[in-house]
Amino acid sequence: MYTTLLPKFTTLVILSLFAIHINANPNTTENNYKTEYENEVCDLAPIISCPPFVWIKPTEISDPSRTGEPVVDPGGFTCNDPIVTFRDEEEIINLCHIITTRTWFAINPDNSALFSSCTQTIKQVDEDAPVISNVPEDITIFANRSNCRSMVIWEEPTIFENVLLDDIVVTGVNNGQQFIANNGGLFDQGVNTITYTATDICTNFATASFTITVICADCHIVCPADVCSPIGSDVSIAALGSATGYSGNVDCGTADIQSTDIMMQTGCRGAMLFSRVWTGEFSEMPNIQFSCTQKIELKDDTEITLTNCPEDIVVDNNFTQVFWDDPRFSNGSNAITIVNSIAQGSFFPVGLTTVVVTATDECGNEAICTFKVSVLEDITSSDCPDDLFFTCDGDGGTIVNFDPPVYTGNCNICPQGRIIPGFLYMGSMNGSQYYCSRSDYTIQQAREAAARLGGHIVTINSEEENEFIASNIISRTALIGLTDITKEGDFVWDSGQDLIYTNWFANQPNDKGGIQDIVEIDRAGLWNDVDNDVKLEFVFEIPCEFVTQITWPLSGTFVNAGTHTILYRIADGCGLEEFCSFDIIVEEGLTLECIDDMVVRIPSSENSRDIYYTLPNANSCCSNCSNPSTCSEVFVVSGPLSGSTFLNNSTTTITYRATDLCGRSTDCSFNITVEPRDGNRFTELEIGGINRGDLNEEEENQITEFKVYPNPVKDELNVILTDHESINRMSIMTPEGKTVISMKNIEAQNKISMEELNPGLQLLVLEYSDGRVIYEKIIKI
Repeated sequence: MYTTLLPKFTTLVILSLFAIHINANPNTTENNYKTEYENEVCDLAPIISCPPFVWIKPTEISDPSRTGEPVVDPGGFTCNDPIVTFRDEEEIINLCHIITTRTWFAINPDNSALFSSCTQTIKQVDEDAPVISNVPEDITIFANRSNCRSMVIWEEPTIFENVLLDDIVVTGVNNGQQFIANNGGLFDQGVNTITYTATDICTNFATASFTITVICADCHIVCPADVCSPIGSDVSIAALGSATGYSGNVDCGTADIQSTDIMMQTGCRGAMLFSRVWTGEFSEMPNIQFSCTQKIELKDDTEITLTNCPEDIVVDNNFTQVFWDDPRFSNGSNAITIVNSIAQGSFFPVGLTTVVVTATDECGNEAICTFKVSVLEDITSSDCPDDLFFTCDGDGGTIVNFDPPVYTGNCNICPQGRIIPGFLYMGSMNGSQYYCSRSDYTIQQAREAAARLGGHIVTINSEEENEFIASNIISRTALIGLTDITKEGDFVWDSGQDLIYTNWFANQPNDKGGIQDIVEIDRAGLWNDVDNDVKLEFVFEIPCEFVTQITWPLSGTFVNAGTHTILYRIADGCGLEEFCSFDIIVEEGLTLECIDDMVVRIPSSENSRDIYYTLPNANSCCSNCSNPSTCSEVFVVSGPLSGSTFLNNSTTTITYRATDLCGRSTDCSFNITVEPRDGNRFTELEIGGINRGDLNEEEENQITEFKVYPNPVKDELNVILTDHESINRMSIMTPEGKTVISMKNIEAQNKISMEELNPGLQLLVLEYSDGRVIYEKIIKI
């Protein structure tokens, strides 16, 4: 790069001083000076001194206004001001390190052979790390949940980077274990150190940390159920019930519970929505308030009105999409949810299908509209593949491969061509479809575009085809796929076909100027070789598409877990039109298996019982995690945790949810029913479906013939079994249902190391070959 600058001020200063020197000497006149010098020719190179070395940021400009200009003087008094230019040579080590060598030139304006030069070095380097500011203060949360986890949201810090930020990673550490921290995510009990790491593209990085301390407060209050009732219903506490205090594995004491009603919304005819906020403070945990909210709504329970239910619909075939006008439902100001049994735009099977449109308001009022869709003809191809099943490969899906249906007709006429933006469909002949570009292309651009669209620049093999192409081009001329670029005079088609037909214009081809190697066709069908760099519209051809895929995915592509319907159209230009539809089914990558429903019988004299159950098992094929055991997370969505207190004569539904790192989730549910029975309470726990009250005396003696000591235990637990041959497995389980120790080789005398287990309640589990399961409480100290 060369740049010319104006003469420097320094030169002007020197000349001014010289002029002052002449005027100060009375013995030297201006005429004498001119006589002495005006006829002399300047034969001296200018004098130049470069700016110093400069170090700037990669984002700064390296213009001389920023990096400095040289000091330049004429070579002598009779020399005119020099011309100043510079040339840059860049050495790009990487995006963040650029070294520019700038050579400055001062050139005698009267003789360009007289010049001087110097060199300046400019380095553009970034060594500054990003700046993280406004880091959140340390946060302390009292978890109002039995599992001592809490959702925490914080204000995001401000991150500044003077070049370009590459990555921001937020990690957490709890009890020595590192995890990915999400703002608004759930955090475990204890101290969670959250660290932001910001890295720029130059690998400079900065970190900033704060802590989230989650303190387990196992005390909480439980609100009465939400209520949606007709206008005028009694919504007093006496009618709807009061919140109750709950103590988990910490003795919270008694709870002082108060309530406050907050109006959220009012409507006509007395409709309203308000929240009854319950707050409680436990005697053994003062100054900490726990709360829950009960939603109470009074609504108009009048019926939903229905208008504009669609008439019955008749379509020609089973591959015509069916649409209809949605019916209109109304119930005053109530919000209504509308569900179609079959979605708009669906394909319907041959025959009659009833469509049901259901409208439901928030209070459960319902109205239904039904109509029928009649499909007259089945145009499904007989060669359609069967549904295909694939297994998730670990990334939440898999690559699917399948063969498309095959056209078996004998029609040589192509079906109507597809719409391609930027191209005009010209028609078809000889098993090909022809398109003309609406814009001008070079020969290389035309080749790339044609290949991308599945074809090649047109090949012309007959007079009939030549006339067809010429009569359908848009402009005066268009490129065809004939060139002699490889060897002068040896014209070949891009398609590789032999040259069997030509129609050259008079005295063509002539390779004018030695740069004409590509061929155009005009509207008269005459050919002419033209310059290699010319840009013209072009004609390309693709094989007739008798089989066209309409819905995706394509064969050979990655497909997420689930069911995907593939639809093909099979058609020709002789009137055939069939459709082929089949499903690609990729098994779900995340499964969650709950235990079966449990029935626990306890003495009728008891009001409740602590019941333990096994956590659901989740399996995920997601591979976005380094440790398979952390690929999925299981947590309770509704219902009490294992080890909670269940009331006698009640049925409780418990729902768990599993999520994985591929973003999927799935739920499963089971019921625990507690029934009263006559008799005294057994010392053992009911769990996993055991019904101890149904055992006869012989069975009960059999399952209690074991001895466990010491209990409480610190290091090693001894288990003595008189019937060890009938035991399939012995294990230690946490109260939450997680198995931490498992043994299959059972002896009459067994020793179990408890050193690695956390202090607190553990469960010894004995699984018998006849299906019975026995649990014994173990206290680890």
